[in-house]
Parts: sequence; structure tokens; C-alpha cells
Amino acid sequence: MSAAARSDAYFFVTTQKYHHPSGGSHDLKKLFALCALFAFACGSSTTVEAPPPVAPSPVPAPASAAAHTLYVTASAVNVRRDPSMAGEVLKQAKKNEALTFLSSVDDWTKVQLPDGTIGWVASRFVSESRSAAPAKPGCNTDFAFVKTPKPAFAEGETKHGLVIVDAYVNPDGNVTSTTLIKNETGDEKLAVLAQNEIKSAKFEAPKRNCIARAFIFTYKRSF
Repeated sequence: MSAAARSDAYFFVTTQKYHHPSGGSHDLKKLFALCALFAFACGSSTTVEAPPPVAPSPVPAPASAAAHTLYVTASAVNVRRDPSMAGEVLKQAKKNEALTFLSSVDDWTKVQLPDGTIGWVASRFVSESRSAAPAKPGCNTDFAFVKTPKPAFAEGETKHGLVIVDAYVNPDGNVTSTTLIKNETGDEKLAVLAQNEIKSAKFEAPKRNCIARAFIFTYKRSF
């Protein structure tokens, strides 16, 4: 074979080996387009984020007992270091002294004194109200007669028995009215006589906290 023939043959084989069908380039373009579309779809997809966790509500701390004032009811009470009769005595609090309540355990109450001392007192010796001040001499008295009733006697009195009358006495000691409670005599005149007798009396009214009070006096008259 001549050199020209060998050259033609080699060219034929080469062109046969690297020749592609006319439709292959179009299919490859389709493949590239699909890949590009898939990549775009994946990249543009919407990301759904989970909501942030809700913080738990804070648990409120237990409320402590509100501080209030207590008063000493005994003439004096020991303030101890510990809630026990064996506790060291720190101070003494006097009657009606104001103490600040802090807490309590069994029969003991923890208090703070006005000077800042903190200790324990027996609960039975403190109260939320002050003790009443002792009455002054002569401020609490019973009634007394200033003028006693004078018995009278009816002429020709023949009936006998007991007459009982309630007399209403004002704070000035005067009888303002009477009520017949019992008349064993059966004689109306004797009942009226007994009421007039007690009306003539004069009293010193009883006093409570130095104030005169109205009262009822029961008068018993025997005939």
C-alpha cells in the first residue's frame, strides 16, 4: 500500500473512532439543565426553624410570716438565747413592752426587742394586745345609800306579806322609775307605799373605770 493510501486509511479510522451521533450533544445539554434545576431547587428550599424553647416560669419563694407587734402580758418575762427553759437569759422585757414577732416554735416565740436584741420568750407571756392598765383606787366601786328609804305605815293595816319593787337609778343616784315585781299582801295600797318609799331614797351610783353607771336596785319590803 502506498503512503497516500495508508494516510487515507488512518484518517478514516480516526474519524470513525471520535465521531459522535448528532443527538448526543442535545441529550448532554438536557442532563446539565436537569442538574442545574435540581441544585437550584435544593438551594432555594425554605428552611423551617424550630421555635425557641419557652423559659419556665419562676417559682415564687414561700412567703414568710408578716412581722407584727406583740406585747408582754406578765410583769416581766425572760428573753432567752434558745427556745428552752435552760436557755441563757439575755434580757428581761417588762409588762406591755412592744416586741417584734419573728417566728414561733412549739410554746416559744422568737422576738426582737426595741434595742435590737433577738431572743425567745414563752408564748403564754405575750399577746397581740396590751394589758389593760390597772384601775386607780376608787375607780371601781359598788353603789351606796346616801339617803336610805324610810318605811311608812298605813293606818288600819291588817294585811301582811312581802312586796318586791325594782327601782331604776340613774348615774346621779336618783330613782327615776319603779316596777312592781311581787305583792304577797294582795293590797294595792301597800304596793304603792313600798314604791314611794324607795323613790325617796338617794344613792351613790356604782363606778366602773371611774365612770358612774346607772343600775337597778331591788327593794324588798315586809308588811
